[in-house]
Amino acid sequence: MIIKNNMILKKVILTSGILLIIFITGSMLGITSITSFFINDAQARLGRPATANSVAGVSRRTTRRRVYHTNRYVRVLPTRCTVVIVDDTSLHYCSGVYYLPHVRRYRVVTVK
Repeated sequence: MIIKNNMILKKVILTSGILLIIFITGSMLGITSITSFFINDAQARLGRPATANSVAGVSRRTTRRRVYHTNRYVRVLPTRCTVVIVDDTSLHYCSGVYYLPHVRRYRVVTVK
């Protein structure tokens, strides 16, 4: 039991020493935090759609249309329908009503 505790104590001392060396080296190099020692600056740029503060990305997310399912179904579509894509979903648009293909019938959906 004493030998096991001695091994754990050696590991703790070794780890503490390594961390102390990292902090001292970082302070000599002008690194202010431990995360900046291991991680470089982020490459995110404002104005790009993938960044959180991007105006284009926020605008696109707020104007995206959503498809909401209802419990109404029809077997045959009305005449003169057009196929539209809303929120990456292919829908049939007929006289102001949207339909989603669903197992040999069509589900009435609302788009907001």
